[in-house]
Amino acid sequence: MLYTESMEMASPLLVREIPKPEVEKATVTDSLLNRMAKPRIDLGLCMGSDSFVVCTGSKFVTHPARAAVRTQNHRMVALGQKADDIEGREPEGVSVIRPIQAGVVAEPRLAAKLMARAIASSKHGLLSAPHVALAVPAGLTAVESQTLLATAKSAGARTVYMVDQALAAAIGAGRDLMKPEGHLVIHFGAGVTQVTVASLASPVISRGLRIAGDTLTAALQEHIRREHNLLVDFKVARQVKHELGSALPPISNRDMKIVGRELGVGKPVEKTVNASEVYEVLKPFLDQVAQEARWVVGQMPPELLTDVHKNGAILSGGGAQLYRLDEFLAQEIRLRVNVPAEPYNVVTRGLQRLLGNLSLRKAVFHKGKQTPKGNTDPEKRGTGLLGMLLLTSMVAFAAHSAPQLQQGAATTLDQYLGGVVTPSAPVAEGWGWHQPDAATTSDLEQRRREQLERENARLRELLKAPKEKGKTAKLDSMVADVVARDPRGWMSTLTLNVGAEQGIKKGMTVSDGLNLVGQVSKVQKNRCQVRLFTDSKAVVAGKLKGRKASGVVVGKGDYKVEMRYLDPDAGVKKGDWVLTSGHDGVFPAGIRLGKVTEVHQPSEKNYLAAVIKPAVDVSNLENVVVLKG
Repeated sequence: MLYTESMEMASPLLVREIPKPEVEKATVTDSLLNRMAKPRIDLGLCMGSDSFVVCTGSKFVTHPARAAVRTQNHRMVALGQKADDIEGREPEGVSVIRPIQAGVVAEPRLAAKLMARAIASSKHGLLSAPHVALAVPAGLTAVESQTLLATAKSAGARTVYMVDQALAAAIGAGRDLMKPEGHLVIHFGAGVTQVTVASLASPVISRGLRIAGDTLTAALQEHIRREHNLLVDFKVARQVKHELGSALPPISNRDMKIVGRELGVGKPVEKTVNASEVYEVLKPFLDQVAQEARWVVGQMPPELLTDVHKNGAILSGGGAQLYRLDEFLAQEIRLRVNVPAEPYNVVTRGLQRLLGNLSLRKAVFHKGKQTPKGNTDPEKRGTGLLGMLLLTSMVAFAAHSAPQLQQGAATTLDQYLGGVVTPSAPVAEGWGWHQPDAATTSDLEQRRREQLERENARLRELLKAPKEKGKTAKLDSMVADVVARDPRGWMSTLTLNVGAEQGIKKGMTVSDGLNLVGQVSKVQKNRCQVRLFTDSKAVVAGKLKGRKASGVVVGKGDYKVEMRYLDPDAGVKKGDWVLTSGHDGVFPAGIRLGKVTEVHQPSEKNYLAAVIKPAVDVSNLENVVVLKG
């Protein structure tokens, strides 16, 4: 259903913009009391994939979350705005990195430097380190949370309070979280989309999705490369998204001219992109966001659902600026969707309100709960008495043992430990705690031996090592783990856990031990990206196993490849194996590519073409071998 202006008055899901909440004015006395009260917070910090925002009670400063480093020694070249300016224009040997990706610290050292610069720009903490409130996405693991805390403290924070960014967005939109009332927040950021239901300053239901603004931009960049044979910068793709992007079918098919490098030719070319094709690229990703929102709405208790139906949902984050996204979500979840003023700063405004509202801080961080006067907590009173007794005992023991320590004699504690602790060893030995059952030991050793043999055989297969005793593998290679796959779902790239520090270079061949996977296309300090040989722009010199026939293997995308320029008299048939020939000087000879599944002759051509099923299963690939030769 298309949205038209005539439907505005009739639609029950009319989207209204929430006015920007006014900042509460406080007196000097209130400000001093607020600063001295606990939990004390001096600064608010929002760490996003695209930018770092640091705020005080009256202002905030935004820094691009980018760092330019040298690929060889990982030495920093530029940080923040300077790194953002050179992104896409990097000289050879320099790459621009985002230290924060999808709300998680990817490069702790660079993230700490960015955070330290952001804290220094606030001009706070000259005499003492500041107390920081850090807005983070929901669903972080314990390791990810500890990494964020360690990064913030290494950047100069004295105390770090972590607050859910959805709660901060609701506060920044003007919602009163102190009341027992339900609020639905859809935060569409640069790296993460979060759907949260909150009540009484705490999340009730929360779901996170690693599909957000940068995912849409990367999908557009890949679409332009595939369909228009044009390589454009990430910033150009973002501009296309802002100008032509729409969450609903466009009413008028507007177009936009873009300039990029034509693949295969290397010349600058100007081409036209229209709004209809941009909508088709964005639609699958927006459908996944809507699916998460529908799931959260379906799990809400009836009481909270009634509150959300009355108040409407909040759409925040930089991605909320996508044209008609609020209307799209309103149609999908059947609730009114409100967009606050300046949705990209709504989390920052929420942090500013936390800085100036003590009651709200106590509710969000669950600290500072006051006990009525004259009614001391008996548990706390007992703990205090126990501490006083321990302190008195320590002082008395120190006074009693002082003469013995001066003479070098054994103290009363030494005699006690010698008479009580030492006899416990033979007692434990008599009970047989240190002697496990012989049958159990033998079984464990046998299982461990079998496990090591299986692991050894797997590594030999990956490295193609000879099994003869006394020989070693001459192949210079390295086993790596697959840590990420193509976020666009087209299976054109893989990410490995090795990089420049491990000697990986651009152009190296990657296989699973027997079958070709692809070629290293990008290298970072401890990461590298592999372009699969099934990509639409990949070309491999191939040959038929056991025959003299050879040809060119071309990727067709969607996990399909085709071998062209085959001699009609070569006797190519279904089921033949295709190997790398090594004639291109890029891939070593003898690596399997796949099996022939179909043979046909293209129209008006005098050669045969064979459709090949790739031998490697990329979807289940966990380990690969990088050939350094």
